[in-house]
Amino acid sequence: MLLISIIGILFLLLSLMIAIQIPAIQTKAANYAIIELNKTFDTRIHVERLSIEFFGDINLYGVSALDEKDHDFIKINRVKAKISLMNLFTNPNDITIQTLTLYRPT
Repeated sequence: MLLISIIGILFLLLSLMIAIQIPAIQTKAANYAIIELNKTFDTRIHVERLSIEFFGDINLYGVSALDEKDHDFIKINRVKAKISLMNLFTNPNDITIQTLTLYRPT
């Protein structure tokens, strides 16, 4: 019985990891996250494209944010975040970013 439960959990995790590789799902997840960030912090953040790699690397392309006067606050060509997948699965409300790299911020 325990073996069946473990196999079921592993199958579910593998299915989730495969599903997150689909660009439409990545875009939907990114749009949801950006809308929530903008509402929570009263900001105007925009991301042109998102790429989620199999082992926890998230790449955001064309990131920009406006200040309270709608002027460009920051533009970043690419943001790469390495997240802890194990921590995400054990505690989904606590996302741990292991490294964050900004490429060509202006």
